[in-house]
Amino acid sequence: MSLRRRRTSRASHRSRRLFGGALILVGAKFWVFTLGAIAAIGDADLGQPTATVTFGVFVVLAASIQLALIGIAFALPSESDDALVRISEWLSRHNRTIVIALGLVFGTWFMIKAWTDSV
Repeated sequence: MSLRRRRTSRASHRSRRLFGGALILVGAKFWVFTLGAIAAIGDADLGQPTATVTFGVFVVLAASIQLALIGIAFALPSESDDALVRISEWLSRHNRTIVIALGLVFGTWFMIKAWTDSV
Protein backbone atom coordinates (compact mmCIF):
# COMPACT_ATOMS: atom_id res chain seq x y z
CA MET A 1 0.00 0.00 0.00
CA SER A 2 1.40 3.40 -0.96
CA LEU A 3 2.17 6.08 1.59
CA ARG A 4 -0.52 8.34 0.11
CA ARG A 5 -3.14 5.60 0.37
CA ARG A 6 -2.22 4.90 4.01
CA ARG A 7 -2.42 8.58 4.91
CA THR A 8 -5.72 8.97 3.08
CA SER A 9 -7.25 5.90 4.69
CA ARG A 10 -6.33 7.18 8.19
CA ALA A 11 -7.96 10.58 7.66
CA SER A 12 -11.65 11.00 8.39
CA HIS A 13 -14.16 11.86 5.66
CA ARG A 14 -14.67 15.31 7.16
CA SER A 15 -10.98 16.14 7.32
CA ARG A 16 -10.49 15.01 3.72
CA ARG A 17 -13.34 17.24 2.55
CA LEU A 18 -12.00 20.22 4.51
CA PHE A 19 -8.51 19.65 3.14
CA GLY A 20 -9.85 19.48 -0.42
CA GLY A 21 -11.78 22.70 0.04
CA ALA A 22 -8.71 24.43 1.46
CA LEU A 23 -6.63 23.27 -1.52
CA ILE A 24 -9.13 24.84 -3.90
CA LEU A 25 -9.12 28.14 -2.00
CA VAL A 26 -5.33 28.50 -1.98
CA GLY A 27 -4.60 26.80 -5.30
CA ALA A 28 -2.87 29.09 -7.81
CA LYS A 29 -4.28 27.17 -10.80
CA PHE A 30 -7.83 27.85 -9.59
CA TRP A 31 -7.21 31.60 -9.36
CA VAL A 32 -5.32 31.78 -12.67
CA PHE A 33 -8.12 30.05 -14.57
CA THR A 34 -10.82 32.06 -12.79
CA LEU A 35 -9.13 35.40 -13.43
CA GLY A 36 -8.39 34.33 -17.01
CA ALA A 37 -12.04 33.50 -17.54
CA ILE A 38 -13.11 36.84 -16.10
CA ALA A 39 -10.69 38.64 -18.43
CA ALA A 40 -11.82 36.66 -21.48
CA ILE A 41 -15.49 37.24 -20.71
CA GLY A 42 -14.81 40.94 -20.10
CA ASP A 43 -12.91 41.22 -23.40
CA ALA A 44 -15.82 39.62 -25.24
CA ASP A 45 -17.96 42.65 -24.25
CA LEU A 46 -21.11 40.58 -23.81
CA GLY A 47 -23.01 42.96 -21.58
CA GLN A 48 -23.62 42.46 -17.86
CA PRO A 49 -26.45 39.86 -17.86
CA THR A 50 -24.87 37.67 -20.54
CA ALA A 51 -21.40 37.96 -18.98
CA THR A 52 -22.79 36.92 -15.60
CA VAL A 53 -24.51 33.87 -17.09
CA THR A 54 -21.37 33.00 -19.06
CA PHE A 55 -19.23 33.17 -15.92
CA GLY A 56 -21.78 31.00 -14.09
CA VAL A 57 -21.57 28.39 -16.86
CA PHE A 58 -17.75 28.52 -16.62
CA VAL A 59 -17.88 27.95 -12.86
CA VAL A 60 -20.27 24.99 -13.19
CA LEU A 61 -18.24 23.38 -15.98
CA ALA A 62 -14.93 23.98 -14.20
CA ALA A 63 -16.23 22.46 -10.99
CA SER A 64 -18.31 19.66 -12.55
CA ILE A 65 -15.74 16.90 -11.98
CA GLN A 66 -15.16 17.94 -8.39
CA LEU A 67 -18.89 18.27 -7.77
CA ALA A 68 -19.48 14.80 -9.21
CA LEU A 69 -16.79 13.32 -6.97
CA ILE A 70 -18.20 15.08 -3.91
CA GLY A 71 -21.68 13.81 -4.81
CA ILE A 72 -20.36 10.25 -5.08
CA ALA A 73 -18.56 10.63 -1.75
CA PHE A 74 -21.77 11.75 -0.03
CA ALA A 75 -23.98 9.14 -1.72
CA LEU A 76 -21.63 6.16 -1.29
CA PRO A 77 -19.01 7.09 1.33
CA SER A 78 -17.52 3.63 1.89
CA GLU A 79 -17.45 2.63 -1.80
CA SER A 80 -16.09 5.98 -2.93
CA ASP A 81 -12.89 5.80 -0.86
CA ASP A 82 -11.15 3.32 -3.15
CA ALA A 83 -12.40 5.03 -6.29
CA LEU A 84 -11.21 8.44 -5.10
CA VAL A 85 -7.79 7.07 -4.18
CA ARG A 86 -7.49 5.42 -7.62
CA ILE A 87 -8.51 8.63 -9.37
CA SER A 88 -6.08 10.64 -7.27
CA GLU A 89 -3.25 8.23 -8.04
CA TRP A 90 -4.10 8.32 -11.77
CA LEU A 91 -4.07 12.13 -11.76
CA SER A 92 -0.75 12.12 -9.90
CA ARG A 93 0.78 9.67 -12.40
CA HIS A 94 -0.45 11.67 -15.40
CA ASN A 95 -0.01 15.14 -13.91
CA ARG A 96 2.86 16.07 -16.21
CA THR A 97 0.97 15.05 -19.36
CA ILE A 98 -2.15 16.91 -18.23
CA VAL A 99 -0.19 20.08 -17.41
CA ILE A 100 1.66 19.97 -20.75
CA ALA A 101 -1.55 19.43 -22.73
CA LEU A 102 -3.40 22.24 -20.95
CA GLY A 103 -0.34 24.49 -21.26
CA LEU A 104 -0.21 23.88 -25.01
CA VAL A 105 -3.93 24.52 -25.45
CA PHE A 106 -4.06 27.69 -23.36
CA GLY A 107 -0.63 28.89 -24.53
CA THR A 108 -1.72 28.56 -28.15
CA TRP A 109 -4.99 30.33 -27.40
CA PHE A 110 -3.23 33.22 -25.61
CA MET A 111 -0.64 33.49 -28.40
CA ILE A 112 -3.35 33.64 -31.09
CA LYS A 113 -5.31 36.14 -29.02
CA ALA A 114 -2.26 38.38 -28.54
CA TRP A 115 -1.34 38.10 -32.21
CA THR A 116 -4.81 39.01 -33.45
CA ASP A 117 -5.11 41.89 -30.96
CA SER A 118 -1.78 43.38 -32.11
CA VAL A 119 -2.66 43.29 -35.81
